[in-house]
Amino acid sequence: MENGEQMGVAGQSSARDFLIDVDFNENPKTHIQRNFESLLYTNAGNIEGNDILLHLVPNGLCIIRPAPHRHSLFQPHHNLSLSFNTSQGNLCNAEMRKGRGPKLHPNYILCTIITITTASTTPSSLDIPCCVHGLLVDINTKLQTLTKQPLKDALRDEYIAIVEVKDNEVERLRRCCSVWNDDY
Repeated sequence: MENGEQMGVAGQSSARDFLIDVDFNENPKTHIQRNFESLLYTNAGNIEGNDILLHLVPNGLCIIRPAPHRHSLFQPHHNLSLSFNTSQGNLCNAEMRKGRGPKLHPNYILCTIITITTASTTPSSLDIPCCVHGLLVDINTKLQTLTKQPLKDALRDEYIAIVEVKDNEVERLRRCCSVWNDDY
């Protein structure tokens, strides 16, 4: 048998030379599950159902957003609006130095979400606390321009704030929060 016959056409391998027996995972991890540690901070601000999702990134950043599918905001009969003007100031106007803003603490109110149910015309508000100690890196100002269903969709898919946290804060969060393993 000549060398060209073994390889099929000269320089090309036949399909049977590359059969690999690989068992692929039927439910592979998403990008978020592979690269983030997601923790659920329940009843933030001592408010039942005010669950905050914290995505911890290996580089020390913490992405803060309402927990999808668990938060009372996502009920169909609620109309929403969001304001970064809180009693503690407006983070949209925060001075950023060297890419970092003010130091935040767990009870710092990032934003207030105003809800009006279709059954009532009286608005109620829900404060979203920071839940972590750290330096502000970014605030999602786009959220304040949205209302109703577009805001609900954005709150499910996007972040409210990004905060730089230190290792000891990450350890504190691991002790006081539960691991979030839900699919998005």
